[in-house]
Amino acid sequence: MTADDFDPKLALQRVYNGAGDEERPLLFPALESDHGRGVYAAWLDRHDPARAEALRLAERLDGADDPAAASRLGELLEGLDPSWWWLFQRATIRNCGGGRGRPVKLRFRLVCPESWTTLTPTGEAGVRRCERCEERVYRCEGVDEASERARQGQCVAVDPALAREGAGRDAELVILGRPDYVAMWADHLFPGEPGERPQPS
Repeated sequence: MTADDFDPKLALQRVYNGAGDEERPLLFPALESDHGRGVYAAWLDRHDPARAEALRLAERLDGADDPAAASRLGELLEGLDPSWWWLFQRATIRNCGGGRGRPVKLRFRLVCPESWTTLTPTGEAGVRRCERCEERVYRCEGVDEASERARQGQCVAVDPALAREGAGRDAELVILGRPDYVAMWADHLFPGEPGERPQPS
């Protein structure tokens, strides 16, 4: 599978189904906490050094611009499963510029195939550029900032913890599975807008 034909909605299922008996118990903790991610990276050091290195490079690039690390990560990603890589993004990008013309709620719910760590630095803290849709992407530190930028039609990078907070009280009612808190957040942000609708056949 290539980066062009992967479906983020199926990423977890694909990765879990493709993992071995030793790896599977490590996946969910790695997705939920930094400690679990560290344990998983240590396991990958012994079983798949390329993925271990990618995780550590992503952590470095998450908070700083490092051209050498970015170049190396780009090399590694050419040989890695896009579904696996997608799962381990610390900040997903929403309100994608590629969705211009869509209803705002639907555009906010769209899953951008890019990641914060692979966006182009602009020299401005918390702002990177998406070369795919030629938009500036803003790394948001709080729900209010992300909500306001989304209402203005700007692309935002949202951390998992922030997404859960933005989803509101309904997020606390979810106890099973891995809900899409950002999609829930869209319902709070744009209550009067159309949501996802079936495409005509």
